[in-house]
Amino acid sequence: MTFEYNDQQFKLQQELKEIKKKIKKQEEPKCELCKLEKRTRWFFESKKFVVLECESCHCPMVVFRKHVKKAWPQTHRKMVNHLTRVCDKLYGKGNWRLDTKMSKIRDHVHYHGRPIKK
Repeated sequence: MTFEYNDQQFKLQQELKEIKKKIKKQEEPKCELCKLEKRTRWFFESKKFVVLECESCHCPMVVFRKHVKKAWPQTHRKMVNHLTRVCDKLYGKGNWRLDTKMSKIRDHVHYHGRPIKK
């Protein structure tokens, strides 16, 4: 009887390991912006969003920390204000434009500050 119990216990432990693997896999963010790894320069960081250098285009961008398509109006204003401060310092006032088109990652709110080509 003890042998059966141990064998059963072993099987249950294996099942539990598999379940934990599946849960961990589900928890890992698939979205590049959800990961928010510090691989480029970060200009500003808060609990709700980050202003950082975009890895693809090297322009400043602001990223909301939660995976949503649209930020709340008050948060949107704060995000744009902080991105504006960074872009004004980097490019000079009036020498950049706000790009709110989310081309590559469409379901995670983020905006770029792009220099105006002259």
